[in-house]
Order: sequence, then C-alpha cells, then structure tokens
Amino acid sequence: MSVELNGHAGAVAALADILAFDVDLPAGWYPLPLDRSAQADAWAADLAERLASGAAAGAAAGTAGSEAGRWLRDELAAVQLRLRALDDDYLTAAVFIPAPESGRASCVLGFKAIAVAEVGSPAEFQAALEHDAVVQVPGRRVRDVLAWNGDTDLGPLVGANNLIEHRNPGDAEGVLEERTIFGVYPVGAAQMVQFIFSTHDLAAFENMSQQTQDLAQTLRVTLSPPVTLSPPVTLSPPVTLSPPVALGPPATKEHP
Repeated sequence: MSVELNGHAGAVAALADILAFDVDLPAGWYPLPLDRSAQADAWAADLAERLASGAAAGAAAGTAGSEAGRWLRDELAAVQLRLRALDDDYLTAAVFIPAPESGRASCVLGFKAIAVAEVGSPAEFQAALEHDAVVQVPGRRVRDVLAWNGDTDLGPLVGANNLIEHRNPGDAEGVLEERTIFGVYPVGAAQMVQFIFSTHDLAAFENMSQQTQDLAQTLRVTLSPPVTLSPPVTLSPPVTLSPPVALGPPATKEHP
C-alpha cells in the first residue's frame, strides 16, 4: 500500500478512507456488542452461562460454576453498560476472560478509527500519550509511563503502557489499573485506528505490552479508492475593460 500522487505539479497526496476494519481475537477474547438489539442485551447472560457451563465439571464444581457465572454475568453487564454510556457509534469492544471459573473479565478492549487530522502524526500522537500520562488529576496518579514506536505491515505503530492508581477521597487504598494504548497508521489512509486495553488484574498477562500489541498488529483494514486532491485553481488576472465610448451629440435633422 502506498501513497499516490496525481501528475499535476502542486497536487496533494491522495488519501483513502477506512471503510471497515477487524482484528483476530486470540483464545479467551470475546466480542462485546454495544448496539441496542435484543441479542446484544442478552449477551452478558448468554456468554456467562456458556462459559460457566463449560468450566463446570461435576455437581460440586457445577455449584461453584453457577456462582461464578452470576458474578461474570453481572460484571459483563456492568462493562457493557459503561461502554454504551459513552454513546460512541464508532467504538468496537471486546473482553478477555482467560479464567471463566473466577467469575471475572480480566481485560477490556475498545478500538475505533479516528481522523489523522484530529490526532496528528505518529510522532505527535506519541508526544500526546506521554504528556497525558504524566498529567496528575484528582483521584488518579500515574505511577509508570512507557511509550514506544515501531512498524507494522499496514504502517507505523505507536504504543504506550501506563500503570495508574485510582483512589477516591477518603479511601485507605487505591485500585491499580494497567493500560496500554496503540495507534496504528495504515499508509495512505485518512484515519488511524486507536486501541485502548484496560485491566485491573495485574496478573492477567505475562507481558501486557507485548501481548496487546500482538493483537493490535492483527488489524486488517478495507480502504476506499483514494481521493486525489487537485491543486488550487489559478485564476486568470481580471479582464480590464476599455473605457466607455464617448457618444457624439445627437444628429440634428434638417427640415425640408
């Protein structure tokens, strides 16, 4: 995939829109529907029941599995509600549930296409991630920040890993969140795809940065035909009009 130029001097590089995109979800990851359909409304209960039933073995385990299934159902429903509340029609989501018997979802992923004009170049996006991560706000303290960049088959990638402590006023202890953020810039596209992974289970991954980047790098995009922007039209100088023709006095008719 390459940037195209038209043959006119001063032409602007052609850009294509991302029409569709997808990723390959590894084992333990499940799509999280955010639409308002009846099927999406039943998703949390259906997935929790299916996973709990699969993990159960024997009567005693079945009882424990049933309880874990209820915990998982409630947690999935809460995650879905929180993401729906963002009211973002462009957001796609997934959850990581490596151990259904625990009754917990270990990680949440949200990803979407964003205009490059909005987030800037890969270097600008990385600078923004580094800046945002160190900005301290009430109730949140960033303990660790690591940002990097690289290349994928589609184009440049920017990544960042943050360890964040959330603590409400009066709480004796805070809650730790590990978060990774990626921006993948398909060459020739007018948009990039941003991924945000968030977990409160710090044992969910052996190496969260690498494992989540591996998922982000499975990104596939469908691009529209590039739209070539022509250079500005050069207008001819205004036409100078001749001065008005001076008319002589009206002719006098002679009477016979």
